[in-house]
Amino acid sequence: MASGHNILQKNQLHIGKRCSILVCSLTRTALETAIKQACGLNPNIQATTQKTYADVAKLMKDTGFNCSIDGGIATKKDMVNYCSTKHSQQ
Repeated sequence: MASGHNILQKNQLHIGKRCSILVCSLTRTALETAIKQACGLNPNIQATTQKTYADVAKLMKDTGFNCSIDGGIATKKDMVNYCSTKHSQQ
């Protein structure tokens, strides 16, 4: 919420952006789960969450996010660099 109200400090902006990504992922998971349950299906919430988060992570990678440590481990600097540049979805 602080990010949306522009009250984060400069050194906190990366946290707000990361939270926004996570909220989008969790919202999609909640909607998909609710729809499946309303249709009488038994959704696998853990699998849905992992898939949705993976989709968001793929989108970030497709738009230029790079991890500087082997094994897909990102540093704070990686996040700051990604969040500081403009990205286009092609």
